[in-house]
Amino acid sequence: MNGQVQDEPYATFEPAPLNPFRDDFPAELYTDPSVDPTWWKQMQSLIRDHALVVPAGEYFVLGDNRNHSEDSRFWGFVPRQAIVARPLVIYFSVARPPPPMCNRLG
Repeated sequence: MNGQVQDEPYATFEPAPLNPFRDDFPAELYTDPSVDPTWWKQMQSLIRDHALVVPAGEYFVLGDNRNHSEDSRFWGFVPRQAIVARPLVIYFSVARPPPPMCNRLG
């Protein structure tokens, strides 16, 4: 986050075929038909020094199974107003982290 490496013990990287869009994000070439074209155009205008700048009030979300998740890399940001609570359940995770507490976000 903001140029800092995050501790993400829940993230997994299972072997997957090379995907230039996913593996060198943000990509400069449109190489994956799963990427929303509107998002592709928006993303290109937000890349600075090969890094994606996330606008205020928006969130860039990633799935925990990074090589197989179609997440914000493919469909874009999540607006803050669309996030209504913290996770209650982790469904089908490779490792079991401590269960999160469900709190409404303020």
